[in-house]
Amino acid sequence: GVRVTREKQLEILSAALRRNPRSERLALLFLSVCERSWPRSAVKQAWMRAVHVQKSSSRLLLRYCSFMLGDFAGFGRSAPARVLGTAACSLSAAADQCVPSEGHSAF
Repeated sequence: GVRVTREKQLEILSAALRRNPRSERLALLFLSVCERSWPRSAVKQAWMRAVHVQKSSSRLLLRYCSFMLGDFAGFGRSAPARVLGTAACSLSAAADQCVPSEGHSAF
């Protein structure tokens, strides 16, 4: 049924991500299927791994923030700040690696 299909999708996407770990598109597809198939705690771990691998992906970080901030049940007072802090640090680190070419502004 549906569960077998999702397990097969996860298997295929996982293999594809092993071959191309920096693919934003594959990561987002994989995480989308995870969200529909796995317990919330396992999905959180998958998101953390994806964010760690693709620190400079603003689209992935935005989806990560949306996913994490949607989980109000697990929030303490500092959880939203940690989630947004992780995203901000990752984006800042990515921006620091961007060096404008001669004669071009970064902004």
